[in-house]
Order: sequence, then structure tokens, then C-alpha cells
Amino acid sequence: MENLFLEIMRQIGEQMPELRTIDEDYGQLAYDENAGAYPVIFPAALVGNISLDWTTRGSIQQGTGTLLVRLAIDCYDDTHLGSGTEDKIAERQQMNGRLCRALHNFQPLPEMGALERTRSVDYTLQGPGNIKVYETTFAFEVVDRGVATPL
Repeated sequence: MENLFLEIMRQIGEQMPELRTIDEDYGQLAYDENAGAYPVIFPAALVGNISLDWTTRGSIQQGTGTLLVRLAIDCYDDTHLGSGTEDKIAERQQMNGRLCRALHNFQPLPEMGALERTRSVDYTLQGPGNIKVYETTFAFEVVDRGVATPL
């Protein structure tokens, strides 16, 4: 599982070369007041926040987990009805759809099952700028044959 984020990041990069940042999520969407900016270049895809529940069966551990992928886009176009740039809303939605399709059913590692999208939410970051975030939760199963010891 050590290469999980890297494999997911590679898949995103291959499918979405227009993204400016693809990285592990370690808080880049927190505004840095000292720098006067977010420490990321948009559009960005951030992968992280794994949660795993484990069960032991003999010498094998089986995990059921989730991870989050966040697509963050800076939105500087005025998209109100009649603005002439309403299509920017659809462009953002399409980009998020492409990201979800790139990862749904993707098997990043041999010991893992395929990723399955289980939840989606979008929101706007609080703070300066107009940053829209599309957050998708993916579920997966994993088998670890090297940790558990039989009783």
C-alpha cells in the first residue's frame, strides 16, 4: 500500500494532463495568509484521507477502506445567467466527471480491489479567491498477507 497514492496520481495524470497540480493531500487547500495564496496551482487534484477497517483471518488481514480525491478549480468567470460565460459551470462539472471516470473501477495495486465511487460533494472554500472543490469518496478492499500472525 506504500505506493497507493503514487499509482492513483499517475492514473489521474495520464487521464487529465491539463491539471496543474496532482499531489497527496496534506492541507494544500488551506489559505496561506503569509504568502497571500494557496500553496497549490489550480486546477489541482489531491489524493488522501485514507480510512481502513481491518479484520484478521488466520495470517491474512483484510481491509475495507475509503479514500478522498479532491478536485479544486479556481473560478474567476462570472457565470450568472446571461453573463455569456455560463458554460464554465458545465466545464467544471465535466472535468469532475472525467476525474471520477478515471478512477472508478481503477485497480491501483495488485493487493487491492478496484476503486468504487461511493460519495460526491462539492463546496466552495472559505477564504479569498473563488475556489470550487469537488470531493469524491472511493471505497476499496485490500488484502495484507504480511502483517498478521496466526494465533
